[in-house]
Amino acid sequence: MGEGALQVLITLVGGVNTFVMCWNMAMALPMRGRTAYLVASGAAMAFDIVTGEVYPAVARIHILLCMFILPPFLMRGPVARRLVATALCIGVAIAGEVTGFLFLVLAGKPIDAAAVMAEDPVLLLALRLLAFAVLVACGRLVCAFMARWTHGDRINVVLPRFAVTALCCAMLASIMYSLFVAEGISSTHPLARAGLACMIALPPILVVLLVQVERARRTAIARAQTRVAQEQLDTCLAAYDRVMHATVRTAQLRHDARNHLQAIDALMAEGDLERAAAYAREMADLLAHEDGESS
Repeated sequence: MGEGALQVLITLVGGVNTFVMCWNMAMALPMRGRTAYLVASGAAMAFDIVTGEVYPAVARIHILLCMFILPPFLMRGPVARRLVATALCIGVAIAGEVTGFLFLVLAGKPIDAAAVMAEDPVLLLALRLLAFAVLVACGRLVCAFMARWTHGDRINVVLPRFAVTALCCAMLASIMYSLFVAEGISSTHPLARAGLACMIALPPILVVLLVQVERARRTAIARAQTRVAQEQLDTCLAAYDRVMHATVRTAQLRHDARNHLQAIDALMAEGDLERAAAYAREMADLLAHEDGESS
């Protein structure tokens, strides 16, 4: 393959990577005007490929609009969901570039696409293809993450903390990468190696944070369920006490009623009907009084 054809292929793959970044943004959450957004991104990508060397500022404006400005406004859902989706997609976009940055640092190559292009264009093409694979794979992970972690009770506990941290990490990695490229820092420079260490440490930090926040969420849910169960248990015990009291009282009334009936029967057997009737009325008044107290 000739050098010119190789350069065209590298430029094409770079443009496709830019479009994949926008695709990840569009698919992370429901988006208003998703089709129009993707069509405009594809048109801008094609324009960048054709006129990138003539109008380099257009590519920067394209990235700024399609990655940082438009998605948070076009995405649907709570602000926390939009923030975390944007942060994760930006992080994925940076991950694709940082993957190449990592290999350049480890290989002792210059941290500059133009320098690598002049020195070893095949390596640059391989890094662009690797970045494409990272963007596609991580984009699917972001969509899966948003589908799992941004619904139900997780949205009020996980997202507000995780969104801010993910956004800060993405911004930090972006700033560091831009400074390294803009300043042309050598891959053997201590700052480059320190930046590499920071970028490698960012994903585990986010994972640990997410695990801790999820653990706190589950603990809060368990405590709430325990409180509800305790309240239900207290209600059941109170109802049981009332039933037991009523059962004991009913047994007492049955015992007393049996004695009263025996007394009335004895009075009637003696022929003292008036005393028997008076006793019966007295028992009726007593039962009416008991009913009034129980009600």
